[in-house]
Amino acid sequence: MKTKGPRLVLVSTGTVDANRASGFRSPVLLDQSFAAGRALGVTGTPSAVLVDAEGKIASGIAVGGPSVLELAESARLRRRAAGVDRERSKGVEFVLAW
Repeated sequence: MKTKGPRLVLVSTGTVDANRASGFRSPVLLDQSFAAGRALGVTGTPSAVLVDAEGKIASGIAVGGPSVLELAESARLRRRAAGVDRERSKGVEFVLAW
């Protein structure tokens, strides 16, 4: 999905149901073996990065709930500064990594 501003992508473990219950509204990479997390340098879950319109990582890695929320707010402010009021999601996307 192409977006006009940076998009928050979460890296987490657990089940789809458990992550859905957490209330995430961004795409979630479920990484049970933590292979993708290690490749990104993630040290715990939940973690998140911003991904730009070209699909490139556009931020440092946020680890833990408070840091993920700060990064989400940063993405919102960057989209607003770029003139993108709000990009609505049709639901959370879950991608499974093995």
